[in-house]
Amino acid sequence: MTHIIESIQYFIMNPIWVFALISLVLVGYVRVKRERSQFYTRIDKGLEEMKEGMFKGIGVGVLASILFIGIGILVSPLYLLFLTGALLILLFFFNFIFLSSIYPLIVAFFGTFLFLQSNESIEIFGMTLDQSMSMNELAVSLLFIGAILLMGESILLLHLKKRSPSPYLKKTARGRYVGAFRMKQLWVVPLLFVIPGDWVDGLPYWPQLAYGETSFSFILFPYVIGFQRQWLSTYPNEGLQIERKRLIQLSLIAFILGVISLMYMDIAIYALAMVGLFAVIRSFVALMKERKDEAFVKPLNEGLPIVGVLPNSPAEQMGLKIGEVIRSVNQQIVYDEKGFYEAVQKNAAHCRLQVLGRNQEIRLEQTVLFEQDHFKLGLLFMTEKATSGK
Repeated sequence: MTHIIESIQYFIMNPIWVFALISLVLVGYVRVKRERSQFYTRIDKGLEEMKEGMFKGIGVGVLASILFIGIGILVSPLYLLFLTGALLILLFFFNFIFLSSIYPLIVAFFGTFLFLQSNESIEIFGMTLDQSMSMNELAVSLLFIGAILLMGESILLLHLKKRSPSPYLKKTARGRYVGAFRMKQLWVVPLLFVIPGDWVDGLPYWPQLAYGETSFSFILFPYVIGFQRQWLSTYPNEGLQIERKRLIQLSLIAFILGVISLMYMDIAIYALAMVGLFAVIRSFVALMKERKDEAFVKPLNEGLPIVGVLPNSPAEQMGLKIGEVIRSVNQQIVYDEKGFYEAVQKNAAHCRLQVLGRNQEIRLEQTVLFEQDHFKLGLLFMTEKATSGK
C-alpha cells in the first residue's frame, strides 16, 4: 500500500501533470474572459475544464492500461523520456490540436529514432536509459497503443457532448461578425506502461515483475490527450460526432497496420508514419471545410439568431438551441437584443416565443418568468457590434 501511495505522489509531481493542470486553469480563464467580453456573461464556470480534465480521463487510462498489459505491449525507457519531452513541448504551445492522442506518440518516436543515429543511451538522474528494443518493435507497440488511445479519445468526446460549446464573435473578411463556437479540452490519462529490463531497481516504489530470465517494470505515466476545434458552419454536437467517427476510423487503421506489421516487421516504421499522415490530413480537411462553408449563425434582417443557451436556464428547459432564430416575442417581431427584452417585459409572466428551428420550421414556445427575471431567460444573441459590423 505504501508503494502505491508513493507511486501516486511521484505521478502528481511529474512535470506533465503540473503543466496540464496549469493549462486547464488557463483555458477556463481565457474562455470566461472572452465570453464576458463579448456576451457579458459566461456559459460555464471557469474550473469546468479543470474538473473535466483531471478526472474524466482516469477510466480511459485504467482500461487502456489493462489492454497494454493483457496484450503484452512494451515500450523502452528511452522512448518514455522523449515522450515526456514531446508532451511538455506541445503543452507549452497551448494549441491542443496536436495533442490528439496519436501525435505525441509519433513525435516522440521519431525523436528517439534521430537520437539513436548518433547515441546508444542517455544518463539522467543517475540512471542510464537505452532503447532496449528495436525501433521496428517499438513502432509495432505504438501502433497498438495509438489504436487503443484513439478509441479512448473517442470515448472522452462523449463527455464534451454534454457541455455547452463556447460561443464567440468571429470577424469575416468583409468586416462583419458571425457566430462561431469553440471547444478546447485536455484530459490527463494515467497509463501503466510495461518496460523491459530492471533499469528502475533504484526506485523501490515502482512495482517490478520477473518472467523467466527477463524482468519487466510497470511505470505509471501521466499521458495527456487534447482536443481543440472551432465550428462555423457545423453544429457543435454534429461536429463532435464527426470527430468521433474519424477517431474510430483512424483507430481501426492503426490496429490493422499493427497486425500487418507483426507479420512484416520491416514495414512497422512506415506504417506508423502513415497513421500520422492520415491524422494530419484528417485535421486539415476538417479545418478547410469550416473555413469554406457559410456560418450558420449570422446577422439577419428580421429575428435574432441564438448564439448560446445558458445551462439550467428557462431557455434550456424550453428546448431552445444554438442556431435557431427568435422571430417574435409576445407577438412582437424583434430585430435586436434591446427590442427582444422590451417585448419580454410586456408580458413576462407568460413569455411566448415564435422560433424558427434548424429545420426551417416555425414553432411556438412559452415559459413563465417571475418578476425582475426577464433578463434571466438564458439566451445569448449576436450583439450590436456583430449586426453593425463596427
